[in-house]
Amino acid sequence: LGLLCAQIMQRMNASVRVVGRHEHKMEIAEKWGIKHRHEREIGRRADQDVVVDCTGTAEGFDLAMKLVRPRGKILVKGMIHPALGAAWTIDVSAIATKEIEGIGSRCGPMGEALEVLKRGEVDVVGLISKRVRLEDGVEGMRIAGRGEAIKVVVEG
Repeated sequence: LGLLCAQIMQRMNASVRVVGRHEHKMEIAEKWGIKHRHEREIGRRADQDVVVDCTGTAEGFDLAMKLVRPRGKILVKGMIHPALGAAWTIDVSAIATKEIEGIGSRCGPMGEALEVLKRGEVDVVGLISKRVRLEDGVEGMRIAGRGEAIKVVVEG
């Protein structure tokens, strides 16, 4: 999701930098010409106007809070994964004292998204790590569950 968002934001001429932990995802950002850094290589200077959190985790949101400037915006894209978000605790005082604006976003305008895909303006094929036949679908699910793949396509 983060790589898709980065492509769209770059397409809108935004200054984009992907922050992540997984080298194979950073390599995709590199291929697309999107600036990227591993999480351990970035400062937490609270100097970003807008931070988009696509992790669905409390840890990702906490990092976003450390990156966004006072009076900045954090866009939470996607859904909070129930298993990952059940024990969320947020320091609301930081939101208040830094006057951070939180914006939720789940799907957006689907018609526009489909048109962008139809015109080939975003690379979704580059996100496919593995293709498996339908009869190997269980193995495909195992691969997807281990986290070594971005997306696994099961073909009938």
